[in-house]
Amino acid sequence: MKKLLALLLVLGVILMNACQKESSFENGNTPSQGLLQSGATGDCFPKTVAGTYVQGTALNGASNFITISVMVTTAGSYTIGSDTVNGVFFRLTGIFTGTGMATVNLRGNGTPAGQGTYNFRIQYDSQECTVPVTFLPTGAGGPAVFTLNGAGGNCTGANVAGGYAVGMALNATNKVTINVNVTTIGTYTISSTATNGMTFSATGTFVTTGPQTVDLLGTGTPTAAGTSTIPITVGATSCNFSVPVGSAAVFSVNCLSATINGDYEKGVALDPTNTVNITVNATTAGVYSISASANGMTFSGSGTLVVGANSITLTGSGIPTADGSFNFNMPGTPACSFAVVVNPPSTDPPATGTWKFTEGAVTYQGTISFANFDNVSAPPFSIFYFYGFSTAGEDFELDLADLNGGIVTAETYNMANATGTANTAGFYFDGVPPKKYEADPTVTGNTVIATVTSHNTSTKTMTGTFSGNARDNNGVFKAITNGTFSVTYQ
Repeated sequence: MKKLLALLLVLGVILMNACQKESSFENGNTPSQGLLQSGATGDCFPKTVAGTYVQGTALNGASNFITISVMVTTAGSYTIGSDTVNGVFFRLTGIFTGTGMATVNLRGNGTPAGQGTYNFRIQYDSQECTVPVTFLPTGAGGPAVFTLNGAGGNCTGANVAGGYAVGMALNATNKVTINVNVTTIGTYTISSTATNGMTFSATGTFVTTGPQTVDLLGTGTPTAAGTSTIPITVGATSCNFSVPVGSAAVFSVNCLSATINGDYEKGVALDPTNTVNITVNATTAGVYSISASANGMTFSGSGTLVVGANSITLTGSGIPTADGSFNFNMPGTPACSFAVVVNPPSTDPPATGTWKFTEGAVTYQGTISFANFDNVSAPPFSIFYFYGFSTAGEDFELDLADLNGGIVTAETYNMANATGTANTAGFYFDGVPPKKYEADPTVTGNTVIATVTSHNTSTKTMTGTFSGNARDNNGVFKAITNGTFSVTYQ
């Protein structure tokens, strides 16, 4: 699957966009219709990844599957499945004989090519959500061995997110992050004791040892107000965390007040700039939790309301699957909706050129297909990015950002710079699994520096070099040497 990453820096604010070729799945002559249950981060909700996934070991659909829930609105045939990632995919075909909530097991197929965590895009009808699946290295497998931090008392550093109120069902905004220490990699399942109508749980795989965090997703509906102490046990260790439960607010949403922030483009992941500011009028003070999904996107927020007008912010996540105008339904009495307009995919200007670099004993090289050079006058800054491919289908991208404007000969671009006061850059390479390297200001510890050796704005040609330590897909820094590029852009 082709994947494009672009780094755009505007006065020190770094925005990363991802474009990805989409997959589609054909249904029968009388297809069912419905909705995937999408969480606040665009992931499928609820979801369970069953089985152990090991590099080089073929999947068994009976034990390797993903369980997801769908809301069926029209009965009929269905095919629910994922794209192919890391050599495997998940899929199930059948018939929904009725409407309402349904649970399906998407059977795994294929043999994992690499280790690490990969996101699978699940599609049903016109809906899409994601499920992360972690693959262990060759020879690994079995249950992980780990302990809870704060065993014997309060879970150390537990962070409770979301709003909790009597009679208000938990959604994907309701989660608790806990800290664990892993001594043996492998699969894990953590579930709290059901308390006050709530349960917090998680399943997954640890691929490295040492201190790590786990997000426990909350389900259920609180039945009583007050502070609920939630106990969890792993092996011989146990700890607890506290969840404050209040009273639910009674409110209406003024959808006409909605201000849509950020840019929306088909196939491009939403980022922190994608928010909606909206007014909520509460007649009874209390807790609120809002999560609305459409077209692969979710806007969510939680907190407390006071009587009267409240200005709240809903944070967007996910990846738009189609362009057009899409309505997001808001709760409250009366209900209303606001619309988000998604633009068609942008087309980068074509370019020609070559790229090359060496890591270890391997030299990677290929051609450049697209490039874009933007100058902004006030405040002055310039952004130049290009990407291309190798004959093996590997993706390469390099981005340069000059906050003083102009990208000229002999300038250097430090990919570790994130201050917004000097030149910075981004380097990305997505090779045949598990080869993957990246360096930009969000990758702490990278030392990659790019140098422009020539730039002729009349002929629109640029050459340069780059080298330094970049992070691979296992979090290990590798030396990138002899990096060169030569590009002619439009």
